[in-house]
Amino acid sequence: MPYTTKIGYNISVKKVLKNLTFLVALFVLPLFLHAETGGFAIGIDQSPQNPNQKVKLTISGYLYDINSASVSWFKNDKPIPGSGRSITVYTPDYGVYDNYKAKIQISGNYFEVFYTLGIESVDLIYEADNTYTMPFYKGRPLPSKQSVIKVSAIPGFSNGSSLVNTSDVVYDWKQNGTNQANYSGLGKRFYLYQNSYFYNVDDIEVSVSSNGKLASKDVAVNLYPETIMFYENHPTQGVLFNKNLSSGVFLPNNSEYSMVAYPFGFSVKDATNKDLTYSWKINNEKINTPDKKNILNLRTGPEAGYSVINLNVDSISKLYQESEKNLYVNY
Repeated sequence: MPYTTKIGYNISVKKVLKNLTFLVALFVLPLFLHAETGGFAIGIDQSPQNPNQKVKLTISGYLYDINSASVSWFKNDKPIPGSGRSITVYTPDYGVYDNYKAKIQISGNYFEVFYTLGIESVDLIYEADNTYTMPFYKGRPLPSKQSVIKVSAIPGFSNGSSLVNTSDVVYDWKQNGTNQANYSGLGKRFYLYQNSYFYNVDDIEVSVSSNGKLASKDVAVNLYPETIMFYENHPTQGVLFNKNLSSGVFLPNNSEYSMVAYPFGFSVKDATNKDLTYSWKINNEKINTPDKKNILNLRTGPEAGYSVINLNVDSISKLYQESEKNLYVNY
């Protein structure tokens, strides 16, 4: 029985000690956490975008009155002018970081707060996501009316020794000033949308953030007209993509010639897609559509002359995707 009473007493003491420990932690821990900084922090008045940009660093706090404190400022461990709660500084070059420190003396206490200043950048690249480009085309597919456009964000956040992974960055997208919540979030570095024929230019903006680092960028997405390119369809060498026939063609008499048309800027994956209609004319007279609708075979006669080849390419599903072009043939 005495043994049992002793155990009960010890259990009660343990409970009291646990409760006291919890209360001490509840009230003392916040003071301990702020013992080195005094609850002070350095903030910046804007998100810098360019080198040599003027910004203001300001000390704030809630445990002491910063206005009654003595402050000394340091940049990369070297003293710099400034003795108040704010200083004006300039951003370093891309990829360079300046370490600022403020030593604060107040009510007989000394505190230090730090701030690393650097430029966080983000680039935007856009292209048409489903627009046809001819073989050996060098460059990005250009967007046209009603095409699907892909905008890619490339953040340049550094963690000191390497770039932050793009999947660890939060992206907030806007189109023409309207938030695009469905396309925003962690790791969502692509924005995909279909252009409306009401706009010739779309303004796309992205704000990116990672571990307190911020950057933003906007780009004007311009639209380009659809066009048609003519090339020689050589009987043994195939399509001669190195020679555009835009300046016309000269053919010998009594000869045969084959040309191929490539529609550029249409929302299709191949030149003979069923969504495209080809309407050919020779000297303003409509002819039957060839078996392979983008290839036209010609045969000249014994007499000299010239002809005008006209081609109209129209999209069935896209109201505003259409192009027409003439090619002059002399013989």
